[in-house]
Amino acid sequence: MAIMRFKNFRMPNLSLYFTRFRLWWLYRDRRLLLQSLPAVAGVGLVVAAWIMLKFQTSAELETHYRLQGLAHLNAGRAIPALMCFERLAYMTPSRPDVQFNLARAAEAAGQAERAVSIMTELAPQERQGYAMAHLWFAKQLLQAPNPSDKVIKAAESHLLRALDGELEDREEAEGMLGELYLRGGRLNDAEVHLTRAVKSKPMLRIRLAQTFALKGDRERAKWEAEQAISFYRAWTKADLNEHRARLGWADAVLFLEDFPTAVSILDEGLRFSGEHVYRQALAKTYMTWSAALARDPKVDPGDQLKLMEKALAVDPANMDLIMHLWAFTKLKGEPGDKARAVLRAQLANGKGSGLVHLALGMDAWDEGKQDAALIHLEQAYKLSPQLGIVANNLAWVLANSNPPDLERALALINTVLREYPNDAMCRDTRGQILFRMGKYKEALTEFQAVLPVLRNEPGLHERLAETYEKLGLADMAAEHRNQVKKLAGARKG
Repeated sequence: MAIMRFKNFRMPNLSLYFTRFRLWWLYRDRRLLLQSLPAVAGVGLVVAAWIMLKFQTSAELETHYRLQGLAHLNAGRAIPALMCFERLAYMTPSRPDVQFNLARAAEAAGQAERAVSIMTELAPQERQGYAMAHLWFAKQLLQAPNPSDKVIKAAESHLLRALDGELEDREEAEGMLGELYLRGGRLNDAEVHLTRAVKSKPMLRIRLAQTFALKGDRERAKWEAEQAISFYRAWTKADLNEHRARLGWADAVLFLEDFPTAVSILDEGLRFSGEHVYRQALAKTYMTWSAALARDPKVDPGDQLKLMEKALAVDPANMDLIMHLWAFTKLKGEPGDKARAVLRAQLANGKGSGLVHLALGMDAWDEGKQDAALIHLEQAYKLSPQLGIVANNLAWVLANSNPPDLERALALINTVLREYPNDAMCRDTRGQILFRMGKYKEALTEFQAVLPVLRNEPGLHERLAETYEKLGLADMAAEHRNQVKKLAGARKG
């Protein structure tokens, strides 16, 4: 029966309804309008269905491109990620989250300028923008090894604006801002932000411990360090291949000056993995241990040297360590001789030879042994020409030898400054060489360039005074000599 009814079903005569609708439109007869309503309703339903289908398809496409783009980006597939976000940006050009991910994909694909351009639009320095982009800018600025005050100020501004907006991980920004304030000595501000950050970032507890230590709150500093130790120890036991956990554990123990335990933790990591990072950490631990011994006026310098020898055994090319040993050579008597013996032994064993030649060369110069100094420094430069300090010191010795080799000294320091044009130490050396060559105006330019960095160095003010005298500017020479007296008085006080 149901089939028979279906077969007998007759479609309404839509053309008749549309004809009536057209007549109503011409004559505005309400009876004709009522008779045409089925056609109007049908058209409305068709239009509504088309709109819903279009919007549903568009939303599905946006979701597809977003999920695919993020998956490619997280997997390191930059080009497919970039294609997804470019299509998504075409479909929704005004969405900041889409533009942000497009910039991230462009950065991953090596399009750094494009990434910075998009991020600048999203997070301008002078006003509030997209919070995630502000956080991105802060990270970029703080990647520099020695950021200037201007860069640090800009990073702070971006972090504050990031925290004023919506972030996926607020504690990350809080932690970065806390560490920035800790480095700048703003301890109260550092405490506020680090306290917020450690709620989900327990690895920052050691920074909070350092903050309390600098504020003089030893008990709270110790408590925070012990919390960090508990966290890192549990992490290490859970995953023996996670080097960050073991290094953090040793760092927290080192903060409490439990040096033997820190060495034991790092030794175990070195034996287990053989990773060079543990050698560097062990050298740092031994050096910190040696420095802690130096705080005791009754300590035997020989005990410090033993620790430095252990550090050299694990990390023979550690530049800071070799420079510490060079400083030890300045000690009178047995400690100084022992330091020289350690350096010579390193050289004889072929370990860290370029740096060891540097230390022995400067020691020979300090001892008045010009020929020996030049031999060591020449060898240091041949073995480690990439190290700016080696070329700088060789150039300085060449300029101050008897007789000086000023032309070679200038050529050598110029090669360094081509690589490191803003290095204050090297520019000061070039200024001294130019002064000895009688090029006083050029020397003044170099000294003036490094004055903002070395303004508390009496030697630089003395050199500036001599340069101004050569140029006939006695008033400026007198001003710098006054600075020398002030600095000498401050140091004496």
